[in-house]
Amino acid sequence: MLSPLHLIWQAANRNDDYSVFGSASVCAIIKFKWDRFAWPIFMLQMGYYLVHLFVCIIMIYAVVQEDGIESTWDHADKVSQK
Repeated sequence: MLSPLHLIWQAANRNDDYSVFGSASVCAIIKFKWDRFAWPIFMLQMGYYLVHLFVCIIMIYAVVQEDGIESTWDHADKVSQK
């Protein structure tokens, strides 16, 4: 079963006329669906993303700061060869 909003989108797409999305009733449907369903899912996924980003930044910082890692490229050698 298709949602009414999906049916409206199909009809607008078929007729290439999207003015229906400016009506108050369709705006109310979209706002309801966003507030009730999409916003919590969006915030949950954003939270997962931010936690993952924070962990990646901490891991990269830990690897860069570790003393056991040496660079295989020495800038002074490259400059002196010119």
